[in-house]
Amino acid sequence: MKGLLLRLSALDADAATAVRVIAHFEALLGGGLDPASLARSTAGLAGCPAGLRLPDGRSARSGPDGVALPGAPGHVSGRVELEPAGGVWLERAGAPGPFDELVLEWMAITARVLAGRPWQSRVPQAADPALVELVLSGREDAPDRVRALRLLGLSPEAPLRVIAVAGRPGTDVGMEAVALLGRGGLRGTVRVARAGSLGAVLVQRPPKAPGP
Repeated sequence: MKGLLLRLSALDADAATAVRVIAHFEALLGGGLDPASLARSTAGLAGCPAGLRLPDGRSARSGPDGVALPGAPGHVSGRVELEPAGGVWLERAGAPGPFDELVLEWMAITARVLAGRPWQSRVPQAADPALVELVLSGREDAPDRVRALRLLGLSPEAPLRVIAVAGRPGTDVGMEAVALLGRGGLRGTVRVARAGSLGAVLVQRPPKAPGP
């Protein structure tokens, strides 16, 4: 347990950054929002121009300095389509950044809310890899595993689902796992960490309400 206690504050850096990206957009969803503020906020977060066009025709572009940009987008380095029309995009010079895919996925989620679709997702949280390793290990004592679950904010008494996520070559599995959950809108309490070469996702669904 000594080694575990020394690592309680050690978060996977990429997964923690990914969660901060998601939390940024969830904060936007919790307040007043319009196309211009979404473009401006995303551009500031990504450090490059960002834009969107909603299915109803509303559109906006902004530079990372918060200044609105007129006209059509320049070099589009990444884009996510919206249904039935429109999309969100980043205009980064050169290759996309390591978190651009995640930024675009959550910019699209936020844009869909602007277009009238309900917001039902929850932010997955980066978990301490040592705690997740302890929960998953069959060699540890039950009291230590129970303590690890409680430290992760999970209930030892409730069913727990574990999902293993394999990253694409050259990508970080922690970020891949968080990005996947962001796209899927998985409900419940979600904890994400790197476990060896895989991303480990712990999911605990809210209890069902009792029937009549």
